[in-house]
Amino acid sequence: MAVCALLLICSAVALRSQRRVSNQDIRIRTEGVFNLLLSKPPGPAGVERLRASAGIETVAAVWRAPVEGDLVKLAVVPSGAKAEVLAGYNFVSPEYFPLLRIPVLRGRLFTAAEAKEGDGVVVISDATARRYWPGEDPLGKSIAIPSKRQADGRSDRLPPYGAARVIGVVGDVISGFAAVGVDASCLYFPTFAGAERETLLVSAARGKSAGRRDIQAAFDQIAPGLVDQINPLDEIHEMMIYPFRIAFWIAGFLGGLAILLTVSGIHGVLSYLVSQRTKEIGIRMAVGAGSGAVVRMVVSQCMLLVSIGGATGAALALLAAPLFANLVQAIQPYDLTAYLGAMLVIAAASLGASLRPAQRAVAVDPLSALRCD
Repeated sequence: MAVCALLLICSAVALRSQRRVSNQDIRIRTEGVFNLLLSKPPGPAGVERLRASAGIETVAAVWRAPVEGDLVKLAVVPSGAKAEVLAGYNFVSPEYFPLLRIPVLRGRLFTAAEAKEGDGVVVISDATARRYWPGEDPLGKSIAIPSKRQADGRSDRLPPYGAARVIGVVGDVISGFAAVGVDASCLYFPTFAGAERETLLVSAARGKSAGRRDIQAAFDQIAPGLVDQINPLDEIHEMMIYPFRIAFWIAGFLGGLAILLTVSGIHGVLSYLVSQRTKEIGIRMAVGAGSGAVVRMVVSQCMLLVSIGGATGAALALLAAPLFANLVQAIQPYDLTAYLGAMLVIAAASLGASLRPAQRAVAVDPLSALRCD
């Protein structure tokens, strides 16, 4: 019973976590948006020709494409603060926000001139504004970038200036891989489409299949062989949460196995106990015990097993919870609903498994039971 409770609680926690990740609103548009992997930069002229092509709505540039992984971190010092803080950051073109339908909450976005000239400006997410300047207007504040040596080890790129002025605040989006946690805080530094180190995001007007053909046809005219891959953003997102779908099937199997073990185990144990107590049950019924009292006796034995084993399994699950929390941040190992739901399922399955032995106990003939002696 303890092992079954442990399996079912772990399954319930994994299933609820998978559901949260699958239903998570990442707050950006993914349908009809494509991430292009190019063999070489198309240059500003190539980007302009792409924008003018049939079926193409918007073209934007980004250093690290959304939904592909958690943001790299940069050590910065917000104005008014003394200590350095780590912040996720990215380089995006002005078209990035309208393409992904990220709303501008305050201020403005970069201009094309600011993006091309590398002016020291930054757009921040609303979560960043609340974190750095709670209760204050962030517009006009500055963010200092004190040292290049403080860059994230995964990053090979930093802003080319030592400080940036906040010119706008945009809505929070989920920038990260769900399995390692998500963070809505982000600093957006300006870049432009056609720059050497940027990835292109393209929104197409005619849906996924037709949009892919439109993009490929446009590049066949601009520079044949330039496009290596055309990946729909919604498919990239699905791929990133695919491990949780696998966890769903594994957790479902473990949950089903736990219920099967619970039912078969309880049925076997109670059937054995009833057979061992045939004489006792016969005596009870011979001296006037009703069928209800016999059923309560059998069911109470079942519930005692459920209580002791379930409590032990829950305690084991609580002990194992920190391990799950350290491995996958998206899992909430202390999910009260998952624990209670698993225990209710075990109790219901055990109660159902005790019915057949209880029926056998009620059917005992007192005279036959006493004659066995």
